Amino acid sequence: MPTGASSHKELRAERAICRSLALLALTMAACGSGSSPTASVATSTSAAAPASTTSSAVAGTGPTVMTRASSTTVGPGAACPSSPLPPNVVAVTTAAGSFDGDGKPDVLKAYQAAGAWHLRVESSAGGEIDVTVTSVAAGDAVKALGGFNIDSGADEAFASVGSGGYATLVGIWKGGGFCQLTRLTVNGQPSTFPVGASVRNRSGLRCVGGTALQVLEAQSSDGTQYTGTIANYDVVGNTLVHANTSPPEAHAAGDTGLLPYGAFTCGGLALS
Repeated sequence: MPTGASSHKELRAERAICRSLALLALTMAACGSGSSPTASVATSTSAAAPASTTSSAVAGTGPTVMTRASSTTVGPGAACPSSPLPPNVVAVTTAAGSFDGDGKPDVLKAYQAAGAWHLRVESSAGGEIDVTVTSVAAGDAVKALGGFNIDSGADEAFASVGSGGYATLVGIWKGGGFCQLTRLTVNGQPSTFPVGASVRNRSGLRCVGGTALQVLEAQSSDGTQYTGTIANYDVVGNTLVHANTSPPEAHAAGDTGLLPYGAFTCGGLALS
């Protein structure tokens, strides 16, 4: 090949390299300084969104990612919103417990207003938590029994919610550090446990602190010999979940081992 043609070809190659280097320099300038490209990050706050919500969009990573700002939810030790008692309340009962997660004593109240029954926590940190008690039969009453801790959190709130046959019916609510009072459910139904004894049937409710709730049932065909079982329930969220049931046990009438079958045994709480 002639020397002039070779020089001309080398000149074209050098120009191509120069153009490539110039393009790379422009690209790096647009993407950011340094020896390697960096993704640009755009941060914006939507005018239509609440003040507590911000959005961050990262170029090349897909759709906008929404990030929730710090919550204003009330926590343990903080005051709950004020909820004054309605006028003309009747049948007020009170009991003690610690329901809001701060370990300090609170007051549990039950009352009736305008025909509806309520359960209410008056927090030592300030404010109140007030809920309506549903499915109370005509002629029955709701009575505050107090608090007992069965799941290593804040106290659960216990209240009698009526009667049936030989037994008093007991409901359980879960207190928490977020100004809430929620009735625990069992198999999708509001917790309602019979406590009492007849000649042939006995029903008990027992708390095992920090562990479980036990439901004790005993039956007899003659009123002298009883067969009893103990079902253990764990608190999972706002649900009482059946964990296991003990093998049947035999008890004779008058046996001290039969007494919990028919009693409410949760610390110092009492039905009357």
